[in-house]
Amino acid sequence: MESDILIQQLIQHAAQPQILKNFFVSYLKTLGFNVQEGIGKSAPADITATIGHGEKHLLLCGYYDVLPLKSKEWSYPPFSGKAESEMIFGRGATSLGTIACAISALTKLNQQGLKPHISLYLSAKGAHALNTLNNSTLQTFLQTSPKIDTCLSLTPQAHRELGENIATGAKGCVIFQIKSFATSGNPSSQSERANPLHNMVDFLFKIKTYPIDSGNEHFGPSTLQILHMESNYAKEDELPESVTATIGVYYNSRHSKEEIVEWMRKNLVFSRGQFEMSHKYGPESYLSQATPALEQLQSDVHKVLGIMPTAKGDSIPNFAWRISRVLPMLSLGLPANKMHCCDEAVHQADVKHLTQIYQEFFAHYCN
Repeated sequence: MESDILIQQLIQHAAQPQILKNFFVSYLKTLGFNVQEGIGKSAPADITATIGHGEKHLLLCGYYDVLPLKSKEWSYPPFSGKAESEMIFGRGATSLGTIACAISALTKLNQQGLKPHISLYLSAKGAHALNTLNNSTLQTFLQTSPKIDTCLSLTPQAHRELGENIATGAKGCVIFQIKSFATSGNPSSQSERANPLHNMVDFLFKIKTYPIDSGNEHFGPSTLQILHMESNYAKEDELPESVTATIGVYYNSRHSKEEIVEWMRKNLVFSRGQFEMSHKYGPESYLSQATPALEQLQSDVHKVLGIMPTAKGDSIPNFAWRISRVLPMLSLGLPANKMHCCDEAVHQADVKHLTQIYQEFFAHYCN
């Protein structure tokens, strides 16, 4: 099946996870994959599949769930997979589209009588689900499969154009909840520092004004995003008692997750006002070393697109950091500049070219 047609079908099923999972399982079986649903302690809806034989064994990993819709102002129905103006529109077009390119590449090789030794892991819980691809699940998967040499992450990338970078790592993420609180009172009779909103604004201004770092040779600077803020505001003649902000910190390989928590704590200690802090860890930052697989993938990108991609860490955190502890990790996917947006879409030319790159890479690397 052509990759653009497959993307449209995946988008059309994406609103109903069970139907989407069944479609993946059925289609992979038609290609000759040995398919399992759930493995180790993974989610029952996770899909693992293996095909082919040979000394070189490649693991592909991705996720097939999509985020709920937040906007209804779509130009086309979000689960229609509408093809228009050389674009394919739909919720999940970027993540499902990247997976579709890989499956379509394997389909084309299958039609040529080639079955490279490839295993596929598709998570049903998304890129940030740490409990999906836990250590137990990964070890079970590696023990039940012949030796795997490399993992290619089928996830969208934070690049402007397809193929400009092959990700050899990704940033980590820590999500904070910061609470500023004070005693409620009439705003006209209280000092400015008795207003928890003022204290929160000053604190946020400080951490946004002074960068965490300037990046390194593998990553751009660590970044910070204010994700949400709310107060228990009641009425105009009364100050709120508390304000809570949710903040995401996306850190590069210069830091550990513990260092990021300590950085935030120190900023709070030296801020005026009363604060409380809680946090949760997302994916960790990772960086893989150069491998023959990277050189082969760079060569295949150059053959299809005529450009030589750089090898750097990606700014989008993903679950592949767990795999990176035991396998070299690479990532090459569709551009993520419209990912999770209203009118999410992918260029049909990118879909065609990524399918060609995958086809070349699977055939060459797995010989």
